[in-house]
Amino acid sequence: MMKEYLMDIPDFICLALVYFAVLLPRWRGSRKGLLLRTVFYVYLCFVLYFTLMPFLLGMPGRMASARVNLIPFLDFLMGHGGAQKELLLNIVMTVPFGVFLPLIYGKNFLRTVGWTLALSVAIEILQFFSGDYRISDVTDVISNTIGGATGYLLFRPFRKALCEDARPAEEIAPRGMPKRDKWTWTVFALQILAKSFLAAYL
Repeated sequence: MMKEYLMDIPDFICLALVYFAVLLPRWRGSRKGLLLRTVFYVYLCFVLYFTLMPFLLGMPGRMASARVNLIPFLDFLMGHGGAQKELLLNIVMTVPFGVFLPLIYGKNFLRTVGWTLALSVAIEILQFFSGDYRISDVTDVISNTIGGATGYLLFRPFRKALCEDARPAEEIAPRGMPKRDKWTWTVFALQILAKSFLAAYL
């Protein structure tokens, strides 16, 4: 158990590095915008912690056989215990995502649902390639998407009150990627490769 927590530490350090080196310089224009986006980023980090961390790649010859379920709500059909709780947790996990997207970026319902779907699919694909004990499950994609839609619907009645001064002006994205950003993402990628190698072969 302690070993698993130690494996998470490099990921948290790199996520902090991404925030301070890449994101924070772009978000300093508005205090309210900075606060909202920072909270959103912290939330996404927790999502990654519960779904993907530690970030590991399946190494040649040592990749665990990935488990995939393409049958919606298979756990319910098989009568597995805890299926209802897992479904509820997956819905709750993405409710904040459905709130933050329209609040910060002004996304409408369809775009919010689309981004939630994309996030969930990306997580399931990464879980497949990380192997280990994780399962890529279509039920998770469905429940996560329901959560994003639910978050938007909960946010909708308060949209005018919350967005009236809350949504910061969008920054103009710089052309190309600054060297600082390139170095940050390179460090992140290298630590994942190094950690995956150590976990697989040592």
